[in-house]
Amino acid sequence: MNPIARRLSRFVVAGILASICPITSAGILYVDTTATGDNTGTSWDHAFTQLRDALPAAQTGDQIWVAAGTYRPADPNGDRTLTFQLETGVALYGGFAGHETKLNERDWVTNETILSGDLNADDGPDFENNEENSYHVVTGSGTDRSGVLDGFTITSGHADGDYPENLGGGLNNVGGSPTLANCIFRENSASSGAGVRNADQGHPGFTDCTFMGNVANYGGGLYTRDAPVTLEAIPEPV
Repeated sequence: MNPIARRLSRFVVAGILASICPITSAGILYVDTTATGDNTGTSWDHAFTQLRDALPAAQTGDQIWVAAGTYRPADPNGDRTLTFQLETGVALYGGFAGHETKLNERDWVTNETILSGDLNADDGPDFENNEENSYHVVTGSGTDRSGVLDGFTITSGHADGDYPENLGGGLNNVGGSPTLANCIFRENSASSGAGVRNADQGHPGFTDCTFMGNVANYGGGLYTRDAPVTLEAIPEPV
């Protein structure tokens, strides 16, 4: 084959492969409730102001960096079934101040990043005014360990509906195996699994996560059925 024909054959093969296996670019999407830019998620200045807008834009291999603030799955008096759905291959990291350029610069303790089911932002003490709250703040169903939630407080889920909307106020996980790290599940309510409900061979992994103030008939903090759960605490440095 002459050199020109050989080069043309390479271009043809490359074009066929590209059409069969489209190339996706992994990157970082930014979310900051106080951002005033063009809401495209391309930088801190132009960050999405809502996490629920960033999630559909993420591709496999992407990270979503979320600045301190409170983020809700729906607008006030919105659809209670809406949830932050974790995705395989997408990692969500909270705890940013909104200027960092490296992942290890974040501080999820100082920069609390809250995922809240309190759609009307009017919850009172002892679960008052939570009738409109999301059934499940976060959902991990269908993911593998590459679906990551790291550095968030998950709160105010209120799973009081008909089955299965009565299970898993903070995190509802059916058959998924997401990775959860440095998260607080706080003041969620449900019939079972107020903080986390895990079922049907789901195998999530929890590292340095805290469960506090969750209320349920069964499994206030965590309820699991026919499914293993991995819980790990990282030792404090000596």
